[in-house]
Amino acid sequence: MREAQFVMDTGNIMTNAMVFQNVRAVLGRTLYLKLGDGSVIIAVPRDAQVFRLTIMPVGELRPGMRVVVRGTAGSDGTPVAVTITVDAQ
Repeated sequence: MREAQFVMDTGNIMTNAMVFQNVRAVLGRTLYLKLGDGSVIIAVPRDAQVFRLTIMPVGELRPGMRVVVRGTAGSDGTPVAVTITVDAQ
C-alpha cells in the first residue's frame, strides 16, 4: 500500500496509512499520523465507520460477498489478484 493522501473526485480526501506503524497519537477522536516524510491530523466523526483488516484464506470467500480485487493482467489477459478486499457484511 502506498502511504499518502489523495483528493478524490468527490472532493473527499482518502488517506492510506498502516495505522499500527504510523500512528503518533490518539487524543479522543483525533488521530495524529506519520505519512512518509510528513504528518497529518485526522478528525474522526462519531458516525465514521472504522474497519479492521484481517487475513483470511481464499476458501472462506462466499457468493454474495462484496470484493475489490487489485492486480494485473496475466499473459492471456486473465486478471491475476495481488490483493482482495472483502466486505463480508
